[in-house]
Amino acid sequence: MNKLLLTLKLLVSPRPTWAQLLGGSTSSSESERKLFYPLVFVVALSAVGLFWREVNLTVGDVVISAIAQAIAYILSLYICVIAISWGLNFVVEKDAFVAPGKVKTFVIYCLSILMLIHIVKNLLPAESAFFDLFPIYLIIPVWQAAEFLHIDKDNTGFFVVGATALLLVTPWVINALLSFFV
Repeated sequence: MNKLLLTLKLLVSPRPTWAQLLGGSTSSSESERKLFYPLVFVVALSAVGLFWREVNLTVGDVVISAIAQAIAYILSLYICVIAISWGLNFVVEKDAFVAPGKVKTFVIYCLSILMLIHIVKNLLPAESAFFDLFPIYLIIPVWQAAEFLHIDKDNTGFFVVGATALLLVTPWVINALLSFFV
């Protein structure tokens, strides 16, 4: 529950929360185990809310959607960690080292924000443009994390745009591909 509160706190006050998460001794494996995977499970369960929005859905359709959503976030975690770790080589301050655990923690909490939005969106009885556009807010927490990931001041914009785009697009593309092929 404490990890979930930290995720919600990232929405309200990202800088002090990143200082606690990325500057402290937060374990990425603990965050993965206690926050990320339980949220993936809740995202999959929230697919039941699709029954409220669409009339001709079968139980099989909802189960397939739930599995696709869960797999999309799990694969996104590893793809984003690898891609951001690689990209950091080009944007970090000279002689700075960013531990792989910090990158994983950063990705876990950013994807957790997206999963919370996805859960609410799944459970709404109607489509909402607000929740379709709200993930763009991820720019703010990513921008605030740049300092704690030792991003060079001149490259902060590249990092923010690139990391935000990667974090937003990866789960969407994987989910779309899985839904298309199933």
